[in-house]
Amino acid sequence: MPIASLRRFMPAALLACALSAPMLAQGDTNSNPGVVDAEKRVAEEADRLEKKKAACSVEFGNLIRPSVQKELAGDAAAAVLKHKDTIRTQVAEAKAMAQGGKRARTSAETALADDVRTAFENRVGRNLAGAPVCDIFIDNVLDGINGGTAFKVEECLSNAIEEVFTGTDFAKNWDAALAETFGKKLKEAKNALDAAKRQAADAAEAEKVAAAGGIPGMILVPEGEHVIGLEHAEVEKMKKLMDYAKKDTFPQTTYGFPSHKVKLDAYFLDQNEVTNRWYYEFCRDTGRKGPKHWISPEAAKKEKPAGMPSSSLPNDDGAPVGAQDGAKADDRVPPPSLENAPVAFITYEDARAFCEWAFRRLPTEFEWEAAARMKKTGDKATYFFPYGDTYNLAKAISNTSLANSTPLRQKFKTVTPVGSWPDSKSTLGFNDLSGNVIEITSSPFEAYPGFKSDKAPKGSPDRPYDPDFIVCRGGSATLNDIYSATTSRFALRPEETAWETVGFRTAVSKNRAKDFGTRVLSAPRTQTALVDAGKLLKDETGARVPTLNVNDADRAAVLVSGGWNPAKNAPSRALLLGCISRGTKEFNSDQRVRDFAREHKEPVLLGYFQTDVDLKGLPAGAYLVMWNSADTKLRGKETNPWPDGVILKKCGDAAVVQPPSARMTLVAKSTEKNKVSVSPDGKKVTVILTFLVKEAKDARMTLELAFESDPEKVKSFR
Repeated sequence: MPIASLRRFMPAALLACALSAPMLAQGDTNSNPGVVDAEKRVAEEADRLEKKKAACSVEFGNLIRPSVQKELAGDAAAAVLKHKDTIRTQVAEAKAMAQGGKRARTSAETALADDVRTAFENRVGRNLAGAPVCDIFIDNVLDGINGGTAFKVEECLSNAIEEVFTGTDFAKNWDAALAETFGKKLKEAKNALDAAKRQAADAAEAEKVAAAGGIPGMILVPEGEHVIGLEHAEVEKMKKLMDYAKKDTFPQTTYGFPSHKVKLDAYFLDQNEVTNRWYYEFCRDTGRKGPKHWISPEAAKKEKPAGMPSSSLPNDDGAPVGAQDGAKADDRVPPPSLENAPVAFITYEDARAFCEWAFRRLPTEFEWEAAARMKKTGDKATYFFPYGDTYNLAKAISNTSLANSTPLRQKFKTVTPVGSWPDSKSTLGFNDLSGNVIEITSSPFEAYPGFKSDKAPKGSPDRPYDPDFIVCRGGSATLNDIYSATTSRFALRPEETAWETVGFRTAVSKNRAKDFGTRVLSAPRTQTALVDAGKLLKDETGARVPTLNVNDADRAAVLVSGGWNPAKNAPSRALLLGCISRGTKEFNSDQRVRDFAREHKEPVLLGYFQTDVDLKGLPAGAYLVMWNSADTKLRGKETNPWPDGVILKKCGDAAVVQPPSARMTLVAKSTEKNKVSVSPDGKKVTVILTFLVKEAKDARMTLELAFESDPEKVKSFR
């Protein structure tokens, strides 16, 4: 009678390799607490496995004895007599309801399985009763009952033993059939140790990068002129390359026509997409709701996958614990299996909020494309794909729809952990620019300069150009292969981005003062405050309100505390100390400034200062730096309630503070730049605002403000 063979086992050589794989060399990480804990766990699991092996040796000796097999078969036969009629009745009913589909075991089948396993444990031992040999024995018995013909329980047992074991040598059979079953926890512990060592090494490397002026986890893209989009000939070449030469389904938005050049300042871009683990740090710090696919902390602990060090689990260091099945959205944590996968189901505003929290920003679509297409530092951008100008329809190089049948996609279904597709790495070292999740940029979906629909190659845009849409880049796990090209443009409304395959990566300007200025001017509170400040004839802009000089690198300055947590190898909340001077050439002395205040009958805007920590006499906040003439009646007021000289007017508030120390001077042939500095002892913060003087080409007027500070609050600003 045929007996179904339900399980096969890993060859001994392969299994031995998996269990004894050497630990990754990551430098001196032995003192890292996570590594120490992981090494302790490996030692404990190795000791447990040795004890388990010794017990299994005794049980194996029992199993191969004919007398034990006869007794065990007798016990199982008694169970068959007890349950077979009920089993056949229930199985017939279950098959009728399932209509040929897969069915679960019936209650009678489960009862028989429990009886046979108990007999196995009593006659052989509890370890092998939980091993595959017992499972196969039970399955063989059930197959015999449901087969409708006579069968022998002794054959069910002997067939199970022969399928799992070869001969009577326990050592060989341990390696071939039992080590995988009983060594899972040791393998998991070794994988966790490898992960802990990688994390420790990454954290150490991040500290070195930060000390050298870089940003951990980011790659510098050099300044220069970059090619964006494609011309006709390049479009035809890409069509042929991707087997679209004879198709009409190659949309204009895919290749960004026409090709043009843009000049970009140097900037940093994340090597990887922002992960669930990174985004969790943001949610926990700010109270923001996590994505809908996150789970309760209890479920996360149960789901802990192999290779995940316990120190990296989200709830291990005091995260809020939610209800088992109904945790509040902001109590939820990433599924451990997706900790290092890109965060998804987030909106455009979620991505912007994350960036602001860590003092970063979303890249423009031109920055994204320049990073993806650049061949090497200094070369013009020309690549069709981040990894080159080749394309193979038969091989999945990156995580696009072409990868559906690969083992990695079968395991993770859609998005995969960042960096899982090394063949798709760009020349500059960026991962997943050609797949995984499409990435949100800060750019509106508009036609490129010089675009004319009647001049464009054949094909229609996916959507009409519309600045209310935002551009996403980079292809995804579920998108057609077209969108994996470096020139591909995908348009979404900001509220449409909460998909399973939409994520983002962040950017930082090399000159961080530029990002500071952009952030300040985009804040509604700043815009409102500037409207209330008076306009001067020689302001450097034609706008109706005075502006802050964010376009001149010398007129904005910022110091940053935080933004990166080396211990967690992840972004953190960033605190700022920054200043921007007014965009004008009207100021050449304090007397001129005083005259303006009298003439306009209101304080004169000099610049902007932001402190995210309390200074002595100045609460944390954003302030307009102004000059007030106390002897002048203010417009629309009976008196001037503010003190004479420099005042700080809080944005979005009526509060006014006079700095304890303010000095304004005109310096000839000055090269002074805006500056924020902290004294070596941390007891003083100095702010310098500078202004060009139109009448004196090489002169600048300088305003210096000084504040006493708490060293503990300001010592980490850099």
